[in-house]
Amino acid sequence: DKNIYIPGGFKVFLTSGQKIILNNDAFIFSNSPWIAIGSENIINISGNDNNFGGGILIRAKNEKSHFKNVIFSNLKGPGDNIKNEFLIFGSLNFYESNVELNNIEFKNINSEDAINIFRSNFSISNAKFDQIISDGIDFDFSNGSAFNLSFENIGNDALDFSGSKAKIDGFYTKFTGDKILSAGEMSTIEVSNIKSSDSFSGIVS
Repeated sequence: DKNIYIPGGFKVFLTSGQKIILNNDAFIFSNSPWIAIGSENIINISGNDNNFGGGILIRAKNEKSHFKNVIFSNLKGPGDNIKNEFLIFGSLNFYESNVELNNIEFKNINSEDAINIFRSNFSISNAKFDQIISDGIDFDFSNGSAFNLSFENIGNDALDFSGSKAKIDGFYTKFTGDKILSAGEMSTIEVSNIKSSDSFSGIVS
């Protein structure tokens, strides 16, 4: 129920079935990479139904974090009690820190972005997003690839790129409040195998 600060020089390990419950907008700031691998049992990182948690910022320069078989829920991003010097807006944030995401799910997220990736290399596969109040994933000046993404009930953009390069294969959206894909600020995006319905806009560059 309070913010946690993890210094550099470590690795944060989560194993199958473990849970992190964040209350009262609690936020985790980590200068060390995370290895969160669920196998038989999913890892859960969440707030409570009536008491949303904040989220996580990983700022482990030139190191790689890996999340696999993890569910994120009931998170709202940085609260008013946080000095937002890194301009982070997501429930899960990577700042100059490379990341691999496999078999992940985000649901009931009240932050500006479910995921914010800033100046980082990324690889994402089999990711599901549902009941996101604003953007699904926001990429800022980042490069990478994503495969098999699903978005439903998204308040704003499903994918929002700024100054980024990405290849997306397998992209499903339904009930998107704004754009299914936004490519801005000189982004170069290659996207294939799209299926979308009931959204305000399609692909906007």
